[in-house]
Amino acid sequence: MFESIANKEIRGYVLKVAKISYPRPIGSNVIDVFLVDAGMQQSLTQIEGHLRYLEEREYVKCKKSQLEVTGTPIALVTLTARGIDLLEKTISDPGVHVR
Repeated sequence: MFESIANKEIRGYVLKVAKISYPRPIGSNVIDVFLVDAGMQQSLTQIEGHLRYLEEREYVKCKKSQLEVTGTPIALVTLTARGIDLLEKTISDPGVHVR
């Protein structure tokens, strides 16, 4: 039960972070830094899972890329209009908690 609540919180937080750069994409590496700073540290696999969920619900679009300097694979995450609607609470989703 606690894991379910935490996942909903993390997904909502990811959307808030993605809104910072809207309409431009933000790297999953930057999202990772924000999550750590907020005390919601996740493994790369967990972050990928949250992004996949949000993408399947059409709140974000993800494009695979890599950091030029290190070649590290990342996702470029772009918030969608539907994601903004969720953040502004004009729609709701029981799987994403938006504060």
